[in-house]
Amino acid sequence: MATPDLTENIRKICAECGLCCSGVLFVDVQLQGDKERKSLCDMGVELEEHDQQSYLVQPCACLKDKNHCRIYDNRPSMCASFDCRLIQRFVNQEIDQTECYYTIQQAIEHLQAVKAILNKLGNNDEDVPLFLRTEEILSQPWDLTADESINQAKDELFDQSARLSAFLENHFLDACDEGEEEDAL
Repeated sequence: MATPDLTENIRKICAECGLCCSGVLFVDVQLQGDKERKSLCDMGVELEEHDQQSYLVQPCACLKDKNHCRIYDNRPSMCASFDCRLIQRFVNQEIDQTECYYTIQQAIEHLQAVKAILNKLGNNDEDVPLFLRTEEILSQPWDLTADESINQAKDELFDQSARLSAFLENHFLDACDEGEEEDAL
């Protein structure tokens, strides 16, 4: 069991990051049963339903300023059980808190580069998970008659999103079990 100091340090690290709730790491979170669905609905959280299953859509509407979860004590079990690779390495004392913050800052820089390109290409809807925004742009056929800067931006988006994905896989998602239901970037 985690000590109070360790738990507090983990909360501080998570508050600097928020990638697991912001639509960067996951598209949605599958709820585990009617109790979780009802609890979230009672708190006014909007959910999506697919194939008789409820999902908390990302970016999470419960994520407030400074990456604080407004339903933290009542968050879904999938959220409560997720420890990214960065947190696991911190808990296992493989890295210290300073290295966690540095890694988070690097992730944010990669993320900002992708967002800047998406915005340049006219896709600036922050309410849509980053993966879906990127997929929407990259799934469109390259128009060889379009302004060359658009195709260059698409090429840059492809490269930057691949760098971001590799960074996230390496530092945040390696710890995911193969059977997890969430969609990762």
